Amino acid sequence: MYSDARYPTTEKSRIIAGPGHQQIVRLDRENHGAVSASSRRRLRQFVLERARRCHGIVVSDYGKGVIDEDLLASIAELVRNRDTICIVDPKKENYGHYRWPTLITPNKFEASEASGIAIKDDKTLLDAGRKLVRIWHAKAVLITRGAEGMSLFQARGGSRHFPTEPREIFDVTGAGDTVVAVCALALASGASYDEAAVIANLAAGMVGDEVGTVAVRIKKLKRVIRDKL
Repeated sequence: MYSDARYPTTEKSRIIAGPGHQQIVRLDRENHGAVSASSRRRLRQFVLERARRCHGIVVSDYGKGVIDEDLLASIAELVRNRDTICIVDPKKENYGHYRWPTLITPNKFEASEASGIAIKDDKTLLDAGRKLVRIWHAKAVLITRGAEGMSLFQARGGSRHFPTEPREIFDVTGAGDTVVAVCALALASGASYDEAAVIANLAAGMVGDEVGTVAVRIKKLKRVIRDKL
């Protein structure tokens, strides 16, 4: 693990209220200072040295300065030249720097921002998804849409929509991170994009059933998958 005491992990406090367990406000405690060039350089070296021993790389970009153009360029070169998957959860600070991801997972708002196409119906969703595949040179783009499900766009293979099932509670806290983690594990294990999306959709639904940030237990996920077969 690489760590730097000058840049502590963001601490988030969520204020929940009402019978619907709605999030009213979130308070973040973090260091807003720019990440130094030396720290970014050491982090890049750390990632590249260890990536050669891994089946996949997850880039969870929070737009805080740790993920920068140089790191993304180095990862893109590594992914293109080796049989390594790369899953990216994007943020607007780096929309112009993502290249050659195996799968990239913007939410609906991020997909609209990055593509320049306001997603408001099936046609604009399709247009945005196809454009993002092109501009990011992605093998696949998975647009997460909260309670509306998710839509998969492949450079080779067209598009497919995965709806969610109706639920009494749908708290999206942590759902995006769950999708990224499950897709990464599934693809690194040899699953197809469709299979990875189906499993991730089920896992995100499990997270949405509970209030706040929760971990998906593998035994429970296996049981949910078996029930759907």
